[in-house]
Amino acid sequence: MRRTSTWALALVATLVLGVVGALPATAVGGHTVAIKVTTASGRAIPDVSLILSQDVDPYYSGYQSTNASGVATFSDVPDGTLQVTGNVYVGSAPHAIDQPVVVSGADVSTAIPLSGVQAVVGKVTDKPTGSPIAGVYVSLGPWEGSGGYGSATTGADGVYTALIAAGTYRLSFDKWTGSAYEYLPSYYPGTPDYSKASKVTVTSGKDKTGLNIALTKPGKVAGKATFNGKPIASHWVNVTNKTNYGGGSTVANGTFAAQVVAGSYTVSVGASSTDSFLTTYFGGTVREPDAKVIKVGAGKSVTGVNIAAKAGATIKGVVKNSKGKPAAGISVSANNLTRAGWGYATTNAKGAYVIRGLATGKVQVTANQSDATASTTVSAIQGKTKSAKTITLRYAGSATISGTVAVKSGSVRDVTVTLINSKKLGIAWEAAGKGGKVTFSHVPAGTYTVAIDGANTVKKVSVKSGKKASFGKLVRGKESTLKGYVRTPSGKAVANAWVSLVDSYGTAAGYTSTNAKGAYSLKGLVKGKYTVQGGPSASTYAPGITTFTVKAGKGATKTVKLKTGGTIKGVVRNSKGKPVAGIAVYAGSSYAVTNTKGAYVLKGVTAGTTQVTFSDQYVGGYRNATKTIKAKAGKTVTLATAKVS
Repeated sequence: MRRTSTWALALVATLVLGVVGALPATAVGGHTVAIKVTTASGRAIPDVSLILSQDVDPYYSGYQSTNASGVATFSDVPDGTLQVTGNVYVGSAPHAIDQPVVVSGADVSTAIPLSGVQAVVGKVTDKPTGSPIAGVYVSLGPWEGSGGYGSATTGADGVYTALIAAGTYRLSFDKWTGSAYEYLPSYYPGTPDYSKASKVTVTSGKDKTGLNIALTKPGKVAGKATFNGKPIASHWVNVTNKTNYGGGSTVANGTFAAQVVAGSYTVSVGASSTDSFLTTYFGGTVREPDAKVIKVGAGKSVTGVNIAAKAGATIKGVVKNSKGKPAAGISVSANNLTRAGWGYATTNAKGAYVIRGLATGKVQVTANQSDATASTTVSAIQGKTKSAKTITLRYAGSATISGTVAVKSGSVRDVTVTLINSKKLGIAWEAAGKGGKVTFSHVPAGTYTVAIDGANTVKKVSVKSGKKASFGKLVRGKESTLKGYVRTPSGKAVANAWVSLVDSYGTAAGYTSTNAKGAYSLKGLVKGKYTVQGGPSASTYAPGITTFTVKAGKGATKTVKLKTGGTIKGVVRNSKGKPVAGIAVYAGSSYAVTNTKGAYVLKGVTAGTTQVTFSDQYVGGYRNATKTIKAKAGKTVTLATAKVS
């Protein structure tokens, strides 16, 4: 654990020679010189190493450090003009002291206020007892971005004094005993959450005092993680709640220990892509909402938090190329089709792959290399390894379509082009290369539309199997700007609403969001028919849509008026009739999560018949479900109980 002195000592040759105190070269029985070092506002700075010297007869060299009052006292100092030198470290930067001191027939007492040096002062105490805590490391870091730093350590009285330059800082405290935190790292004014720390602003020439904090000793959570009766080693165990995050890593025998702030927590052992088990929570569940919650007191230990990890499903298989040879280095992904579950792998030299961490049920396995893609489906079972059918990579076709694009404004390298088939579906997407060249390879025979995205600029092209065809040259006209507002049905501005713009071919011209006044501006208009759509990030309103036509080189101003949305409410239960928390519920762009009673409310649903989807985000949890209902603008409808299994 790092510990640094608040005041750095100036190491000089006199120290190396073992010189301590004032050592006059000639005159004896001289004068006393007291030098006080302070911040710009006059606060004493202790432990500053000073050298007082004179290089002419009578020679003198003395070394002293300032005491708790910030004073360094030199004795037997001869008359003359002497120089006092030293360094005060402000953060990691030295602040040099170098100025004359005149001694003329009498003792001298002088102060050296350091311009640009401020102190941050406070006291650290134990929250339950109010007693001061010594040895707490205090750190000041920049509030954001780069900036100054400062540090200090509390004394026996719990008081700290850190020197700092003017600026805005984040103040933190911690005490490390050598093997664990005696008090967890905490941020002023007392939260362990970095994001909730308060800003500490230090003004030039003014010390900042009264930055006190009361710390609480952490609680301890200990237990063991196992899988199939064997210890899980070198895995992180999460100990979390809504505001705090903690945890610890398991050792060889699967045990772990974690320090956390007093509170209630869920505990889980996380699984990686190479593990045969799933992320599992204390209480024997793969779902966080169903986990057993533990309560941890300040300075107290909770032991016996043991987790037996649940098995995942494993799928293995082989990928071959179009010639039937093993395909190495191919990306293979697997996704459960009816519930949460996913995994990935890369084929080895023999084209083999193994994907773990899936849930029981139908799984789609897909191999992808450039334009060659193929997939297969396999039934997975948790705790077992199933073999998938060999996947043979094949290109969709053998034809090639190419051409060039140019622009009348902007850069051609920013242009994207979509290949649209006869069913008006985009099947390929390419960015313009050097010189505006665009090539679509491995295309099936047929007739296509090549479209510059968002520009209503297209060309038709037909190609035969194994042949090449050119769409020639497409030129994107000068882009103009669409601007306007997103408003509620009653005309009120909607801040932070999303806005999307597409052309008549369904290709994207741009995307943005409204400002605090509900205004938006989006460059991307070229010519022709466009559709602009806007929607709130979360409200009772449904998205609005407007279609318009522009001439080449012309801009447009369009207001998108949101629609009055409907509300859908309901409850989700499992096969035993118990409410299920943590189920994600979707209807169009509306989204909600079921609470502890299994209840949800979807707002801003577009009026009309809509499908409501219920999805569990936890791998190995509940299977997906859907229901259909007719939403009514401005009305609340209740959906029949959804059941998940």
